[in-house]
Amino acid sequence: MYPLSKICTGRFSVDRIEDGEQIAVALDDGDVHLVTGFVSKLWFSSGLVLSSIAPFSLRSSVHDDCHNIILGSGHFDAIVGFHDGHKVLHHRTDDWVSCLTVSQLTTPKGTCLSSNSDYVAIATLSNTIEVLELSH
Repeated sequence: MYPLSKICTGRFSVDRIEDGEQIAVALDDGDVHLVTGFVSKLWFSSGLVLSSIAPFSLRSSVHDDCHNIILGSGHFDAIVGFHDGHKVLHHRTDDWVSCLTVSQLTTPKGTCLSSNSDYVAIATLSNTIEVLELSH
């Protein structure tokens, strides 16, 4: 097995959604494994070394459960998103992404700017910050 690159937690696989929280493990060879109940299984191969990963929650109007997209970045000028093992997002940036985080933005009084959106803050090696709105 290749060295571990990054990890994050969430509810990623529809097939295993009843198991609750899972750990996504990105390896240096581009493989992403899901760990559930102390068992690690290959989930998908990204073809990329993901040096940063973060979960983005999809809320379903049909079920109370939700599952996550994995957002990732690496030594390339983009962020990518994977849902159920398939690439669903490729957003080009002006330089390599040094870090990213997903959050809801609030006003100074603590109310959410949008209940149907989350935001991804992206910092790049060119010292720029980009904020993307991700709607549910």
